[in-house]
Amino acid sequence: MVENSDKTEDSPESQQGRTSCVKYFDALWFCYSPVHQLKRYYVYGDVDDCLGHWSKLMACLRQKTRFRDEDDAIHRDGECLWELRSPEEAAAFWTKEFSQDDNDEHDTQTT
Repeated sequence: MVENSDKTEDSPESQQGRTSCVKYFDALWFCYSPVHQLKRYYVYGDVDDCLGHWSKLMACLRQKTRFRDEDDAIHRDGECLWELRSPEEAAAFWTKEFSQDDNDEHDTQTT
């Protein structure tokens, strides 16, 4: 049986980045086990669809993989790590940066 080690906080959103999604995965795994499904069928006459466990796991995974707001990234340390370009600027940069190198390497490999 899966026990909740953190009794005071059940929602993954309330734990602010220190959540481990393993306990939600374990609860979902147990929900699909034959023991749980047979007990549910015996007591209630139906099988458990485990939607509550799926939603808790997905909420935890979303919380763990969410991106920081753009404002936080810009204001953190005063300088942004990435230079944002429009699709046209990116295509022009790509062509300028890599088209000559590819031709030079191809010429040296054939000779």
